[in-house]
Amino acid sequence: MSDTGAPLRLRFDAQVEIADEGRLLIGGTGGRVLRITDAASTLVRGWRDGAEVGPAPVERSLARRLIDSGFAHPVYASGPYGLSDLTVVIPVLDDADGVAAVVESLDTRLAVVVVDDGSADPSAVVRAAGRASVLRRDEPGGPAAARELGRTAVRTPLTAFVDADCVPATGWLDALLPHFADPAVAAVAPRVRSRPGASLLDRYEVVRSPLDLGGDPATVRPLTRVSYVPSACLVVRSDVPAFDPGLRYGEDVDLVWRVIAEGGAVRYEPAAEAWHRPRPSWRAWWRQRRSYGSSAAPLARRHPGSAVPAVLDRRTGVPWALVAIGRPAAGLAAAVVVADRLRRTLGGLGVDGTRAVRLVLRGQLVTGRWLATATTRSWWPLALTLGALHRRSRLPLAAAVLGPAVADWRRSRPDIDPVRYVALRLADDIAYGVGLWAGCRTEGSIRALVPGFTRRSSSMSPD
Repeated sequence: MSDTGAPLRLRFDAQVEIADEGRLLIGGTGGRVLRITDAASTLVRGWRDGAEVGPAPVERSLARRLIDSGFAHPVYASGPYGLSDLTVVIPVLDDADGVAAVVESLDTRLAVVVVDDGSADPSAVVRAAGRASVLRRDEPGGPAAARELGRTAVRTPLTAFVDADCVPATGWLDALLPHFADPAVAAVAPRVRSRPGASLLDRYEVVRSPLDLGGDPATVRPLTRVSYVPSACLVVRSDVPAFDPGLRYGEDVDLVWRVIAEGGAVRYEPAAEAWHRPRPSWRAWWRQRRSYGSSAAPLARRHPGSAVPAVLDRRTGVPWALVAIGRPAAGLAAAVVVADRLRRTLGGLGVDGTRAVRLVLRGQLVTGRWLATATTRSWWPLALTLGALHRRSRLPLAAAVLGPAVADWRRSRPDIDPVRYVALRLADDIAYGVGLWAGCRTEGSIRALVPGFTRRSSSMSPD
Protein backbone atom coordinates (compact mmCIF):
# COMPACT_ATOMS: atom_id res chain seq x y z
CA MET A 1 0.00 0.00 0.00
CA SER A 2 1.67 3.19 -1.17
CA ASP A 3 0.83 6.11 1.09
CA THR A 4 2.37 8.96 3.05
CA GLY A 5 2.87 6.85 6.17
CA ALA A 6 0.15 8.65 8.09
CA PRO A 7 -1.25 6.70 11.07
CA LEU A 8 -4.05 4.45 9.83
CA ARG A 9 -6.77 2.44 11.52
CA LEU A 10 -9.55 0.43 9.94
CA ARG A 11 -13.27 0.65 10.54
CA PHE A 12 -14.88 -2.58 9.40
CA ASP A 13 -18.04 -2.20 7.35
CA ALA A 14 -21.27 -2.58 9.30
CA GLN A 15 -22.42 -5.41 7.04
CA VAL A 16 -19.21 -7.45 7.28
CA GLU A 17 -19.20 -10.67 9.28
CA ILE A 18 -15.89 -11.93 10.71
CA ALA A 19 -16.00 -15.64 11.45
CA ASP A 20 -13.73 -18.61 12.14
CA GLU A 21 -11.52 -16.58 14.51
CA GLY A 22 -10.88 -13.93 11.86
CA ARG A 23 -9.99 -16.31 9.05
CA LEU A 24 -13.28 -15.80 7.21
CA LEU A 25 -14.70 -12.41 6.14
CA ILE A 26 -18.14 -12.19 4.58
CA GLY A 27 -19.56 -9.05 2.99
CA GLY A 28 -17.62 -6.29 1.29
CA THR A 29 -18.42 -4.70 -2.05
CA GLY A 30 -20.92 -6.83 -3.94
CA GLY A 31 -21.07 -9.54 -1.29
CA ARG A 32 -17.87 -11.57 -1.04
CA VAL A 33 -16.39 -14.41 0.93
CA LEU A 34 -12.71 -13.92 1.75
CA ARG A 35 -10.63 -16.60 3.50
CA ILE A 36 -7.28 -15.45 4.85
CA THR A 37 -4.30 -17.05 6.56
CA ASP A 38 -3.83 -17.44 10.30
CA ALA A 39 -1.23 -14.66 10.31
CA ALA A 40 -3.56 -12.32 8.45
CA SER A 41 -6.45 -13.21 10.77
CA THR A 42 -4.36 -12.11 13.75
CA LEU A 43 -3.92 -8.72 12.11
CA VAL A 44 -7.62 -8.49 11.27
CA ARG A 45 -8.64 -9.23 14.86
CA GLY A 46 -6.26 -6.57 16.10
CA TRP A 47 -7.52 -3.98 13.63
CA ARG A 48 -11.10 -4.82 14.52
CA ASP A 49 -10.23 -4.06 18.14
CA GLY A 50 -8.67 -0.69 17.25
CA ALA A 51 -5.01 -1.48 16.63
CA GLU A 52 -3.14 0.72 14.18
CA VAL A 53 -2.09 -0.67 10.80
CA GLY A 54 1.67 -1.06 10.95
CA PRO A 55 4.16 0.23 8.35
CA ALA A 56 5.25 -3.26 7.22
CA PRO A 57 4.43 -3.91 3.53
CA VAL A 58 2.49 -7.06 4.40
CA GLU A 59 0.21 -5.10 6.74
CA ARG A 60 -0.29 -2.24 4.32
CA SER A 61 -0.99 -4.66 1.48
CA LEU A 62 -3.64 -6.52 3.46
CA ALA A 63 -5.21 -3.25 4.62
CA ARG A 64 -5.35 -2.07 1.02
CA ARG A 65 -7.06 -5.29 -0.03
CA LEU A 66 -9.68 -4.93 2.70
CA ILE A 67 -10.30 -1.28 1.84
CA ASP A 68 -10.51 -1.78 -1.92
CA SER A 69 -12.90 -4.70 -1.56
CA GLY A 70 -15.18 -2.82 0.85
CA PHE A 71 -14.58 -4.96 3.93
CA ALA A 72 -13.12 -2.01 5.84
CA HIS A 73 -12.84 1.76 5.62
CA PRO A 74 -9.73 3.84 6.33
CA VAL A 75 -9.55 6.13 9.35
CA TYR A 76 -6.54 8.46 9.17
CA ALA A 77 -5.62 10.43 12.27
CA SER A 78 -4.11 13.13 10.08
CA GLY A 79 -3.02 13.83 6.54
CA PRO A 80 -0.60 15.92 4.53
CA TYR A 81 -3.06 18.75 3.75
CA GLY A 82 -4.51 21.61 5.75
CA LEU A 83 -6.88 24.49 5.10
CA SER A 84 -4.23 26.46 3.20
CA ASP A 85 -4.07 23.64 0.66
CA LEU A 86 -7.70 23.94 -0.41
CA THR A 87 -9.80 26.38 -2.45
CA VAL A 88 -13.61 26.38 -2.31
CA VAL A 89 -15.42 26.95 -5.62
CA ILE A 90 -19.09 28.00 -5.38
CA PRO A 91 -21.13 28.05 -8.62
CA VAL A 92 -24.30 30.14 -8.45
CA LEU A 93 -27.20 31.27 -10.60
CA ASP A 94 -29.58 33.83 -9.09
CA ASP A 95 -29.04 32.78 -5.47
CA ALA A 96 -27.14 35.55 -3.73
CA ASP A 97 -28.56 34.63 -0.32
CA GLY A 98 -27.28 31.08 -0.76
CA VAL A 99 -23.80 32.33 -1.62
CA ALA A 100 -23.75 34.53 1.48
CA ALA A 101 -24.75 31.58 3.68
CA VAL A 102 -22.05 29.33 2.26
CA VAL A 103 -19.27 31.93 2.47
CA GLU A 104 -20.27 32.80 6.04
CA SER A 105 -20.09 29.11 7.03
CA LEU A 106 -16.52 28.66 5.74
CA ASP A 107 -13.34 29.04 7.76
CA THR A 108 -11.80 32.41 6.97
CA ARG A 109 -8.46 30.72 6.25
CA LEU A 110 -9.92 29.08 3.15
CA ALA A 111 -9.53 30.60 -0.29
CA VAL A 112 -12.95 31.01 -1.91
CA VAL A 113 -13.96 31.57 -5.54
CA VAL A 114 -17.57 32.34 -6.46
CA VAL A 115 -18.60 31.76 -10.08
CA ASP A 116 -21.63 33.73 -11.19
CA ASP A 117 -23.17 31.65 -13.97
CA GLY A 118 -25.01 34.52 -15.65
CA SER A 119 -27.20 35.72 -12.77
CA ALA A 120 -29.72 38.46 -13.59
CA ASP A 121 -28.34 40.67 -10.77
CA PRO A 122 -24.53 40.26 -10.75
CA SER A 123 -24.05 43.03 -8.21
CA ALA A 124 -26.08 41.08 -5.64
CA VAL A 125 -23.77 38.09 -6.12
CA VAL A 126 -20.68 40.28 -5.67
CA ARG A 127 -22.08 41.74 -2.44
CA ALA A 128 -22.99 38.28 -1.14
CA ALA A 129 -19.55 36.88 -1.98
CA GLY A 130 -17.90 39.19 0.54
CA ARG A 131 -14.23 38.25 0.88
CA ALA A 132 -14.40 35.69 -1.95
CA SER A 133 -13.10 36.26 -5.47
CA VAL A 134 -15.82 36.46 -8.08
CA LEU A 135 -15.73 35.23 -11.68
CA ARG A 136 -18.65 35.73 -14.06
CA ARG A 137 -20.09 34.09 -17.12
CA ASP A 138 -22.25 36.43 -19.20
CA GLU A 139 -24.58 33.59 -20.17
CA PRO A 140 -25.60 30.60 -18.02
CA GLY A 141 -23.63 27.51 -19.02
CA GLY A 142 -24.72 25.10 -16.30
CA PRO A 143 -22.99 23.92 -13.12
CA ALA A 144 -20.27 21.94 -14.92
CA ALA A 145 -19.11 24.93 -16.95
CA ALA A 146 -19.26 27.20 -13.88
CA ARG A 147 -17.18 24.82 -11.79
CA GLU A 148 -14.56 24.53 -14.50
CA LEU A 149 -14.31 28.32 -14.81
CA GLY A 150 -13.80 28.47 -11.07
CA ARG A 151 -11.08 25.86 -11.26
CA THR A 152 -9.00 28.16 -13.52
CA ALA A 153 -8.48 30.37 -10.47
CA VAL A 154 -7.43 27.53 -8.15
CA ARG A 155 -3.76 27.42 -7.14
CA THR A 156 -4.00 24.86 -4.36
CA PRO A 157 -3.60 21.05 -4.59
CA LEU A 158 -7.20 20.47 -3.44
CA THR A 159 -10.51 21.96 -4.57
CA ALA A 160 -13.86 21.80 -2.80
CA PHE A 161 -16.96 22.29 -4.94
CA VAL A 162 -19.88 23.56 -2.86
CA ASP A 163 -23.20 24.53 -4.40
CA ALA A 164 -24.88 27.73 -3.28
CA ASP A 165 -27.79 25.78 -1.75
CA CYS A 166 -25.52 23.51 0.31
CA VAL A 167 -23.95 24.70 3.57
CA PRO A 168 -21.12 22.58 5.04
CA ALA A 169 -21.38 21.79 8.73
CA THR A 170 -18.77 23.02 11.18
CA GLY A 171 -15.62 20.92 11.02
CA TRP A 172 -16.59 19.24 7.75
CA LEU A 173 -13.01 19.20 6.46
CA ASP A 174 -11.64 17.52 9.59
CA ALA A 175 -13.03 14.18 8.40
CA LEU A 176 -12.42 14.70 4.67
CA LEU A 177 -8.87 15.99 4.30
CA PRO A 178 -7.14 13.05 6.09
CA HIS A 179 -8.35 10.69 3.32
CA PHE A 180 -5.90 12.36 0.95
CA ALA A 181 -3.08 10.75 2.93
CA ASP A 182 -3.73 7.92 0.47
CA PRO A 183 -2.33 9.12 -2.89
CA ALA A 184 -4.81 6.88 -4.71
CA VAL A 185 -7.73 8.93 -3.35
CA ALA A 186 -8.85 11.47 -5.92
CA ALA A 187 -12.11 12.64 -4.33
CA VAL A 188 -13.97 12.50 -1.01
CA ALA A 189 -17.58 13.47 -0.36
CA PRO A 190 -19.42 14.20 2.89
CA ARG A 191 -22.97 13.19 3.67
CA VAL A 192 -25.33 15.74 2.14
CA ARG A 193 -28.44 15.91 4.28
CA SER A 194 -31.67 17.78 3.56
CA ARG A 195 -32.28 20.73 5.84
CA PRO A 196 -35.20 19.97 8.21
CA GLY A 197 -38.43 21.95 7.86
CA ALA A 198 -42.09 21.86 8.77
CA SER A 199 -43.68 21.33 5.35
CA LEU A 200 -44.61 17.91 3.96
CA LEU A 201 -41.96 18.29 1.25
CA ASP A 202 -39.30 19.16 3.85
CA ARG A 203 -40.22 16.15 5.97
CA TYR A 204 -40.15 13.82 2.97
CA GLU A 205 -36.75 15.10 1.82
CA VAL A 206 -35.24 14.51 5.26
CA VAL A 207 -35.60 10.75 4.74
CA ARG A 208 -35.66 10.50 0.92
CA SER A 209 -33.30 13.10 -0.52
CA PRO A 210 -31.43 11.71 -3.56
CA LEU A 211 -28.31 13.49 -2.32
CA ASP A 212 -28.27 11.74 1.07
CA LEU A 213 -26.38 8.46 0.69
CA GLY A 214 -26.78 7.31 4.28
CA GLY A 215 -24.77 7.08 7.45
CA ASP A 216 -22.25 4.36 6.52
CA PRO A 217 -18.88 5.09 4.87
CA ALA A 218 -18.11 3.46 1.54
CA THR A 219 -15.66 3.05 -1.28
CA VAL A 220 -17.56 4.52 -4.22
CA ARG A 221 -18.01 2.26 -7.24
CA PRO A 222 -20.68 1.80 -9.92
CA LEU A 223 -23.30 -0.85 -9.13
CA THR A 224 -22.59 -0.87 -5.38
CA ARG A 225 -24.44 0.54 -2.38
CA VAL A 226 -22.78 3.93 -2.97
CA SER A 227 -22.32 4.07 -6.72
CA TYR A 228 -21.66 7.82 -6.99
CA VAL A 229 -21.39 10.95 -4.87
CA PRO A 230 -23.02 14.30 -5.68
CA SER A 231 -21.01 17.40 -6.50
CA ALA A 232 -23.25 19.53 -4.27
CA CYS A 233 -20.34 19.18 -1.83
CA LEU A 234 -17.24 17.39 -3.05
CA VAL A 235 -13.49 17.68 -2.33
CA VAL A 236 -11.14 16.63 -5.13
CA ARG A 237 -7.51 16.79 -6.06
CA SER A 238 -7.24 19.83 -8.29
CA ASP A 239 -5.82 17.79 -11.17
CA VAL A 240 -8.80 15.43 -11.52
CA PRO A 241 -10.48 15.39 -14.97
CA ALA A 242 -12.84 18.19 -15.87
CA PHE A 243 -16.60 18.14 -15.50
CA ASP A 244 -18.27 17.63 -18.87
CA PRO A 245 -20.20 20.85 -19.68
CA GLY A 246 -22.22 18.89 -22.21
CA LEU A 247 -24.06 17.20 -19.34
CA ARG A 248 -26.64 19.43 -17.69
CA TYR A 249 -27.50 16.68 -15.19
CA GLY A 250 -25.43 13.71 -14.05
CA GLU A 251 -22.17 15.57 -14.60
CA ASP A 252 -21.05 14.62 -11.10
CA VAL A 253 -21.76 10.92 -11.68
CA ASP A 254 -19.86 11.09 -14.96
CA LEU A 255 -16.84 12.70 -13.30
CA VAL A 256 -16.76 10.19 -10.45
CA TRP A 257 -17.00 7.22 -12.80
CA ARG A 258 -14.26 8.58 -15.07
CA VAL A 259 -11.98 9.06 -12.05
CA ILE A 260 -12.61 5.48 -10.95
CA ALA A 261 -12.12 4.13 -14.49
CA GLU A 262 -8.72 5.83 -14.57
CA GLY A 263 -7.65 4.08 -11.38
CA GLY A 264 -8.47 6.75 -8.80
CA ALA A 265 -10.30 6.04 -5.57
CA VAL A 266 -13.38 7.94 -4.41
CA ARG A 267 -14.53 7.81 -0.79
CA TYR A 268 -17.84 8.57 0.87
CA GLU A 269 -17.29 9.88 4.39
CA PRO A 270 -20.53 10.55 6.32
CA ALA A 271 -18.62 11.66 9.43
CA ALA A 272 -18.54 14.99 7.56
CA GLU A 273 -21.88 16.60 6.74
CA ALA A 274 -23.37 19.37 4.66
CA TRP A 275 -26.94 20.66 4.69
CA HIS A 276 -28.80 21.01 1.41
CA ARG A 277 -31.81 23.26 0.91
CA PRO A 278 -34.79 21.28 -0.46
CA ARG A 279 -36.71 22.45 -3.51
CA PRO A 280 -39.13 25.31 -2.76
CA SER A 281 -42.22 23.72 -4.34
CA TRP A 282 -43.63 20.40 -5.47
CA ARG A 283 -43.32 21.50 -9.09
CA ALA A 284 -39.62 22.20 -8.63
CA TRP A 285 -39.27 18.86 -6.80
CA TRP A 286 -40.88 16.99 -9.71
CA ARG A 287 -38.59 18.76 -12.21
CA GLN A 288 -35.55 17.81 -10.14
CA ARG A 289 -36.45 14.13 -10.01
CA ARG A 290 -37.37 14.07 -13.70
CA SER A 291 -34.08 15.76 -14.57
CA TYR A 292 -32.11 13.20 -12.59
CA GLY A 293 -33.86 10.46 -14.55
CA SER A 294 -33.02 12.14 -17.84
CA SER A 295 -29.30 11.80 -17.07
CA ALA A 296 -29.38 7.98 -17.06
CA ALA A 297 -29.39 7.53 -20.85
CA PRO A 298 -26.39 9.84 -21.52
CA LEU A 299 -24.53 8.16 -18.66
CA ALA A 300 -25.34 4.71 -20.06
CA ARG A 301 -23.80 5.75 -23.38
CA ARG A 302 -20.66 7.14 -21.76
CA HIS A 303 -20.29 4.31 -19.21
CA PRO A 304 -21.61 1.05 -20.68
CA GLY A 305 -22.78 -1.39 -18.02
CA SER A 306 -22.72 1.13 -15.15
CA ALA A 307 -25.97 3.10 -15.57
CA VAL A 308 -28.35 0.14 -15.46
CA PRO A 309 -31.63 -0.12 -13.51
CA ALA A 310 -30.64 -3.38 -11.80
CA VAL A 311 -27.90 -6.00 -11.74
CA LEU A 312 -29.13 -9.56 -11.75
CA ASP A 313 -27.43 -12.82 -11.04
CA ARG A 314 -28.49 -15.32 -13.68
CA ARG A 315 -29.40 -17.78 -10.93
CA THR A 316 -31.22 -15.61 -8.41
CA GLY A 317 -32.99 -13.63 -11.13
CA VAL A 318 -34.84 -16.64 -12.55
CA PRO A 319 -37.06 -17.32 -9.50
CA TRP A 320 -38.17 -13.69 -9.35
CA ALA A 321 -38.92 -13.63 -13.07
CA LEU A 322 -41.22 -16.62 -12.58
CA VAL A 323 -42.96 -14.85 -9.69
CA ALA A 324 -43.40 -11.71 -11.83
CA ILE A 325 -45.32 -13.60 -14.51
CA GLY A 326 -47.63 -15.16 -11.93
CA ARG A 327 -45.89 -18.51 -11.40
CA PRO A 328 -45.01 -18.34 -7.68
CA ALA A 329 -44.84 -22.14 -7.19
CA ALA A 330 -42.36 -22.49 -10.05
CA GLY A 331 -40.43 -19.50 -8.70
CA LEU A 332 -40.22 -21.07 -5.25
CA ALA A 333 -39.01 -24.36 -6.70
CA ALA A 334 -36.34 -22.57 -8.73
CA ALA A 335 -35.30 -20.61 -5.65
CA VAL A 336 -34.86 -23.81 -3.64
CA VAL A 337 -32.64 -25.33 -6.35
CA VAL A 338 -30.56 -22.16 -6.65
CA ALA A 339 -30.28 -21.83 -2.86
CA ASP A 340 -29.04 -25.39 -2.47
CA ARG A 341 -26.36 -24.92 -5.13
CA LEU A 342 -25.18 -21.66 -3.59
CA ARG A 343 -25.21 -23.19 -0.11
CA ARG A 344 -22.92 -25.99 -1.28
CA THR A 345 -20.62 -23.49 -2.99
CA LEU A 346 -20.34 -21.44 0.19
CA GLY A 347 -19.80 -24.60 2.21
CA GLY A 348 -16.78 -25.36 0.04
CA LEU A 349 -15.36 -22.00 1.08
CA GLY A 350 -15.72 -22.87 4.75
CA VAL A 351 -19.00 -21.11 5.47
CA ASP A 352 -21.08 -23.11 7.97
CA GLY A 353 -24.54 -24.29 6.97
CA THR A 354 -26.60 -21.83 9.01
CA ARG A 355 -24.61 -18.83 7.88
CA ALA A 356 -24.65 -20.06 4.26
CA VAL A 357 -28.45 -20.34 4.27
CA ARG A 358 -28.74 -16.84 5.74
CA LEU A 359 -26.45 -15.41 3.05
CA VAL A 360 -28.35 -17.17 0.27
CA LEU A 361 -31.67 -15.81 1.57
CA ARG A 362 -30.19 -12.34 1.86
CA GLY A 363 -29.01 -12.52 -1.74
CA GLN A 364 -32.47 -13.56 -2.91
CA LEU A 365 -34.10 -10.72 -0.98
CA VAL A 366 -31.64 -8.17 -2.33
CA THR A 367 -32.32 -9.32 -5.88
CA GLY A 368 -36.04 -9.05 -5.24
CA ARG A 369 -35.72 -5.58 -3.79
CA TRP A 370 -33.54 -4.43 -6.68
CA LEU A 371 -36.08 -5.74 -9.19
CA ALA A 372 -38.93 -4.11 -7.29
CA THR A 373 -37.13 -0.76 -7.23
CA ALA A 374 -36.39 -0.99 -10.95
CA THR A 375 -40.04 -1.83 -11.59
CA THR A 376 -41.29 1.40 -10.03
CA ARG A 377 -38.42 3.70 -11.08
CA SER A 378 -37.47 2.48 -14.54
CA TRP A 379 -39.87 -0.13 -15.87
CA TRP A 380 -43.24 1.10 -14.67
CA PRO A 381 -44.64 1.66 -18.21
CA LEU A 382 -43.74 -1.96 -18.99
CA ALA A 383 -45.17 -3.12 -15.65
CA LEU A 384 -48.47 -1.35 -16.36
CA THR A 385 -48.63 -3.00 -19.76
CA LEU A 386 -47.84 -6.43 -18.33
CA GLY A 387 -50.45 -6.00 -15.61
CA ALA A 388 -53.08 -4.97 -18.15
CA LEU A 389 -52.39 -7.93 -20.42
CA HIS A 390 -51.57 -10.63 -17.89
CA ARG A 391 -53.98 -10.90 -14.96
CA ARG A 392 -51.80 -13.31 -12.94
CA SER A 393 -49.01 -10.71 -12.87
CA ARG A 394 -51.09 -8.06 -11.13
CA LEU A 395 -50.61 -9.26 -7.54
CA PRO A 396 -46.79 -9.68 -7.74
CA LEU A 397 -46.52 -6.36 -9.56
CA ALA A 398 -48.59 -4.65 -6.87
CA ALA A 399 -46.29 -6.16 -4.23
CA ALA A 400 -43.25 -4.88 -6.18
CA VAL A 401 -44.74 -1.40 -6.36
CA LEU A 402 -45.88 -1.10 -2.74
CA GLY A 403 -43.42 -3.35 -0.92
CA PRO A 404 -40.25 -1.21 -1.06
CA ALA A 405 -42.15 1.96 -0.14
CA VAL A 406 -43.82 0.34 2.87
CA ALA A 407 -40.50 -1.21 3.95
CA ASP A 408 -38.81 2.20 3.71
CA TRP A 409 -41.51 3.78 5.85
CA ARG A 410 -41.13 1.09 8.51
CA ARG A 411 -37.35 1.45 8.52
CA SER A 412 -37.04 5.25 8.51
CA ARG A 413 -40.22 6.11 10.48
CA PRO A 414 -40.58 9.58 8.91
CA ASP A 415 -42.79 12.28 10.34
CA ILE A 416 -45.34 11.40 7.63
CA ASP A 417 -48.23 8.97 7.78
CA PRO A 418 -47.67 5.76 5.76
CA VAL A 419 -50.34 6.48 3.13
CA ARG A 420 -48.89 9.84 2.13
CA TYR A 421 -45.33 8.56 2.34
CA VAL A 422 -46.05 5.65 0.01
CA ALA A 423 -47.84 8.00 -2.41
CA LEU A 424 -44.90 10.41 -2.40
CA ARG A 425 -42.39 7.60 -2.86
CA LEU A 426 -44.34 6.34 -5.90
CA ALA A 427 -44.58 9.88 -7.34
CA ASP A 428 -40.83 10.21 -6.78
CA ASP A 429 -40.17 7.04 -8.77
CA ILE A 430 -42.62 7.96 -11.52
CA ALA A 431 -40.97 11.37 -11.99
CA TYR A 432 -37.58 9.71 -12.32
CA GLY A 433 -39.01 7.21 -14.79
CA VAL A 434 -40.58 9.96 -16.92
CA GLY A 435 -37.17 11.59 -17.21
CA LEU A 436 -35.47 8.26 -17.87
CA TRP A 437 -37.74 7.33 -20.78
CA ALA A 438 -37.50 10.85 -22.21
CA GLY A 439 -33.71 10.66 -22.01
CA CYS A 440 -33.72 7.29 -23.77
CA ARG A 441 -35.83 8.76 -26.56
CA THR A 442 -33.47 11.73 -26.90
CA GLU A 443 -30.42 9.47 -26.97
CA GLY A 444 -32.09 6.98 -29.29
CA SER A 445 -31.00 4.13 -27.00
CA ILE A 446 -32.57 1.82 -24.41
CA ARG A 447 -29.28 0.95 -22.67
CA ALA A 448 -30.42 2.65 -19.48
CA LEU A 449 -33.48 0.37 -19.35
CA VAL A 450 -31.65 -2.94 -19.77
CA PRO A 451 -30.47 -4.73 -16.60
CA GLY A 452 -26.90 -5.86 -16.16
CA PHE A 453 -26.00 -9.44 -15.39
CA THR A 454 -23.39 -11.02 -13.18
CA ARG A 455 -22.42 -14.60 -12.43
CA ARG A 456 -22.12 -13.98 -8.69
CA SER A 457 -24.99 -13.50 -6.34
CA SER A 458 -24.85 -10.39 -4.19
CA SER A 459 -25.82 -10.29 -0.54
CA MET A 460 -25.39 -6.54 -0.24
CA SER A 461 -28.15 -3.96 -0.65
CA PRO A 462 -27.87 -1.82 -3.80
CA ASP A 463 -29.27 1.34 -2.26
